[in-house]
Amino acid sequence: MDVIQIFREYGKKIFAIVFLRDDIFDLIQDADKNKWNDFKIDLEWNKTQIQKLLSFRLSRAYNPTGSILEFETAWHTAFVDSKVRFGFRQRGRIDSFDFIARSTQQRPRDFIRYIQVCADYSVRAGNQLIDAETVRREDKSFSNYLRNELDDEIHGLLPDIREIFDTIAHIRKQEFRITEFRAIYQDRLKKGFLKTPDPDFVLQVLFHFSVIGNRPKQRMVDVFRFANKDARFNSNENIIVHRGLYKSLQII
Repeated sequence: MDVIQIFREYGKKIFAIVFLRDDIFDLIQDADKNKWNDFKIDLEWNKTQIQKLLSFRLSRAYNPTGSILEFETAWHTAFVDSKVRFGFRQRGRIDSFDFIARSTQQRPRDFIRYIQVCADYSVRAGNQLIDAETVRREDKSFSNYLRNELDDEIHGLLPDIREIFDTIAHIRKQEFRITEFRAIYQDRLKKGFLKTPDPDFVLQVLFHFSVIGNRPKQRMVDVFRFANKDARFNSNENIIVHRGLYKSLQII
């Protein structure tokens, strides 16, 4: 309102729009916050929307004045049309887009960053297009980026987030029980590696930022907040680390 009033004094009619990440919005404390819903619009990204955005970016990179290509066509202006190896002994095969998507939190900037690191390596290697092996290899570079990104986002709540990440790396598992995390956390807390005293609060924050998710006992679909903003941490279910962090946490 202050911004609107200031410009009104100069005879300018403006309407201010604030873009705010949902994780930051959720942390705001205000007595009238619930009333803000009347003025709030949630921007949610799904696979189709992400592909439309990438189609636009890749089409413009390919031809700044040309038409916007269909996703598959636009994608293959930058990527070789081949499958990426993954899984046990690299026996699985998956499309490059789907391989990249597994490591992201379905945010546009994640996809853009992954493509950037792949493109950078390909240019330095003298390749015209990004091949499947580059997509697989640069998963580590993206993992380091994602960890650093989350470091910055979480640091205000958990000043020792780097040491907390090191604690997860110390466990060296993709999936583990909450009791296992508590035991290792308390041991490292006593040794002075950590400062935040409550491991359960730490887990709540990590879940909020989709560093970890829940793995239901039925093993249907892992529950991550980036995929379901209404999801709540379940302390009765096992913890699963986000796949995009495996390489940076040395999880095999």
